[in-house]
Amino acid sequence: ANENDNLVTAIDVDSKEVKSEIPVGVEPEGMAVSPDGKTMVNTSETTSMAHFIDTESHDVTDNVLVDTRPRFAAFKPDGSQVWVSAEVGGTVSVIDNAKRAVVKKIKFAIPGLRAETIQPVGIAISADGKKAYVALGPANHVAVINTESYEVEKYILVG
Repeated sequence: ANENDNLVTAIDVDSKEVKSEIPVGVEPEGMAVSPDGKTMVNTSETTSMAHFIDTESHDVTDNVLVDTRPRFAAFKPDGSQVWVSAEVGGTVSVIDNAKRAVVKKIKFAIPGLRAETIQPVGIAISADGKKAYVALGPANHVAVINTESYEVEKYILVG
C-alpha cells in the first residue's frame, strides 16, 4: 500500500516488476490476501473502508465501510471472513467474504481503562480459525475472541 499516493501496487515477486497500480481510498494501510490467493483486501485509514481487490484483474470489486481508521485486515483460514481493526473507532468489523458485508462489529471494554485508549490494531487468527487475537495498542492488552460467538473470552496484559 502506498499511503501517500492512495494506491496499492501489485508487484510480480519473481521479476520484481510492477504489474499494476490500483487506486483505493485515502491513506491505504493494511493488506491481506485470501487463503485461495484470489482476493486481497486493503484498508484505507481516512476513507474508513476495506477495499476488495481481484488479484488477477487488479480491479477493486467491492468497498465495505468500517469504523474510523482501519489499520489491519486478516482472513480466517477458510477464507469465509476478513476481520478489520479500526484503531480510532475502537472496533473490529467482521466481513463476510462472499457477501462483502459486515456481519458483526466487536467492541472492547477493559475495566479501569478509558475507551479511547483501547485501539485495535493487529489481528492474528489461529490456524484452526476458532480464535482471533487482537492487539489493543496503548491499552497494553490482547483480546482473545471466539470467532463463532464473537465474544471476547479474555484480555491478556502485555507490554
